[in-house]
Amino acid sequence: MVQWSGKLIDANGRVGTINIDLPEQDGEGEWSVQLAERDGQPVPLRGKITVDGDLAKAPAELRGTDKFPEGDSLTWTFRVAPAPAGDYARAAAIGQYTIEASDDRRKMLPLSGGVVTLWLFE
Repeated sequence: MVQWSGKLIDANGRVGTINIDLPEQDGEGEWSVQLAERDGQPVPLRGKITVDGDLAKAPAELRGTDKFPEGDSLTWTFRVAPAPAGDYARAAAIGQYTIEASDDRRKMLPLSGGVVTLWLFE
């Protein structure tokens, strides 16, 4: 598995951390997001993710889904491109994400879209 980690900032002011585990070759991976909350208890989200492209080498699109017990789902679309990684990471990618969700889910978890930075550490 290739493990990317990073930070995100939503247009609604939410901030969080993201972890993406992708297979070495094409296929389905897993992702998780921890959104910071004012009460100190982070909101965890997780699901499956697919990637179109190699994050470290060329612009790529990732699509992640999170299914809830109530039956609805949250779909994330990340569009990222390689970026300078500095001396502390093997690779980096920056870009934007958008969220698709039902109106009820948006009221509970106000996310819209924002920016993301990902790093690939050894």
